[in-house]
Amino acid sequence: TKLGAIESSGLADATSEWSAHLSWWLHGTNGRLHVEISLTPEVRSRVQSLSVGFIPHPSEALASVATAIVAALSATPVEWPASVPRADDLDTNALVSWATWRNSGGADSLALDPVPNSAESPHSAVFTLRSDATEDEWCDSADAAWGARRPGES
Repeated sequence: TKLGAIESSGLADATSEWSAHLSWWLHGTNGRLHVEISLTPEVRSRVQSLSVGFIPHPSEALASVATAIVAALSATPVEWPASVPRADDLDTNALVSWATWRNSGGADSLALDPVPNSAESPHSAVFTLRSDATEDEWCDSADAAWGARRPGES
């Protein structure tokens, strides 16, 4: 299976938004599986919805690209990392300008959550960028040549 061997059930960290709802993660050797279930509000409850979604672990290339970009955006001066090729239409000047503005205001440093929020493959994922004050989602993908790409490119 895609998930591989299950390493932990994640039920200890399950969350619930109401009494007839439960959401949890199964952690496997190849990624994570998000499971969410809700029941009908009846005396004899029935399954109202069941959602299951697989998120593969990022490839080493993708994790390296994401880490290099976040480190470069947190540095002073801010520069696009020379080790990361980019797609021609990626506006790195806008990213550098944003990071320079952010860093000049005394903002705390950015940290990349190494576990993606979502992913279509091991080579494309949405990561969370965290700081003390903010949490933003950031989409990144990498091809076999370690090139950064825009969301939606294959």
